[in-house]
This record gives sequence, structure tokens and C-alpha cells, in this order.
Amino acid sequence: MTLLVIGDSQVKYVVLGAEGTCLAFPGRRVQDMFPPARDAIAHASVVVFHVGTNNIGGDEDAEQVLLHYRALVTSTRRVNPLIRVVMTAILPRHPNKFVSSAQQDYMRRNRVAKEVNWMLSSLCSELHLSICSFWNTFLNRDFISRDGLHLSPSGVAFLRRAYLSHSCPPTIFSKPPVTLSSINFPLLPKSVQPTSCNPPKWPRISTPSPLHSLSTRPAKKELAPALRTRDGRDVTRPGQTLPAR
Repeated sequence: MTLLVIGDSQVKYVVLGAEGTCLAFPGRRVQDMFPPARDAIAHASVVVFHVGTNNIGGDEDAEQVLLHYRALVTSTRRVNPLIRVVMTAILPRHPNKFVSSAQQDYMRRNRVAKEVNWMLSSLCSELHLSICSFWNTFLNRDFISRDGLHLSPSGVAFLRRAYLSHSCPPTIFSKPPVTLSSINFPLLPKSVQPTSCNPPKWPRISTPSPLHSLSTRPAKKELAPALRTRDGRDVTRPGQTLPAR
């Protein structure tokens, strides 16, 4: 198996030796990679593209960069239909220690790079490509040089080992913020589609009839039996005379 790595200046110090070839084209963008590497691609069995860094920060948005990736894959497969294509996600940038803090724009570039990486992973799934993401690994500043862009000796050694051992970690990208206008809601099946927008009619709760309900009126007080004297006078109710028995 002939391994071919094609990239920008980040891979210019990656040496694969007898196990493969690494072609570095400093300053080139995704759309500039295929012409100088055409002959090498035609004779390789596996190609790893480490590209895209120089597309970040320019006038192109993520969708335009993705079109360049798609064209690169199409051109590669046209000259070598049996080649296995592997994409490397764009690496994060760090602060440039050679410029002032006011001139730093690495955070903005990283936001764009994350969006491109997420779209690139979807493209690789669509075109049945392999993709490697070393984003979390290269968040370690020890793997990036002082300019915040190029790889340090530790980063170069890590990338070389990863390419030679074909140990690409699982690609997990967090999606960018989603707005309601960007969501295509699927249609519901007819069996579950609502037939009416009217609110549901809740069943009425029957109240018990007053005849069957317990009366809340206070009970009448029963009068004690009247006590009367021999001449008919009522002792319990003064002023009243009860009829003689």
C-alpha cells in the first residue's frame, strides 16, 4: 500500500520515509492542491489530505470552502478511481506570540474552522470518505509553534505516528448554533397528522344533584318538653298558657 500525504505548510516537516510520501505546498488552499499533486495521486493507494487551514480567515465562507473540498475529491477519484481518500480536519490555532494581542484573530478563525470541520464531516459521510480529527489533541499548546499556526516538533512527531499507524480518532464535531429558519422539519405521516386545530373537548364533570347532596343547613334545635304547673302555666316558656289536658 502506497501512502500519500498532501498538505500545506503544517506538514512540511512530516517525513514518512520508505512507508509513504508527504508533499507539502506552503500557502496553498484546498482548490490549489490537486494540479501539483496529480501524478502522485494517480499512483497512490491511500491519500491523506491535510488542507484547509489557508482557506480560513479569507473572504470565503464555510460553504464555499466545502465546494472546494468536493471538487478536490471529484478530481482525485477521476484520475484514480480505486484510491482511498482520507481527510484531516482543520487544526485549531493558538495565539501568535510574535504579534500584539490587538492583532490576534485566532478565536474568530477557530470558530470558522469548527464550522468547516462539521460540514466536512457531513461531506465525508455522503461521499464515503474517512476523516480524522486531531482538534482536541492540538488544543495542547506544546504541539503548536510560537506563531500559533505551524506545528512544533512534538506536533510533527504526533502527526507522523498517526498517519503511519492509520490511527485516526473518531470524529465528533459539535454542530454550530441552529436557528429555526435553518431547520427543515419533516412531514408527519398521515396517520399521526392532526385533523383539526380546535382544542380538545374535555368531558364535563357531573355535579351531584341537590337532592342527593348532604344538606349544609344547621339542624333545628328541638325544644325541651314543656313543664307546666297544675293551673296550666308553662314554666319553660313564660307568658304562655298551655291547654289543659
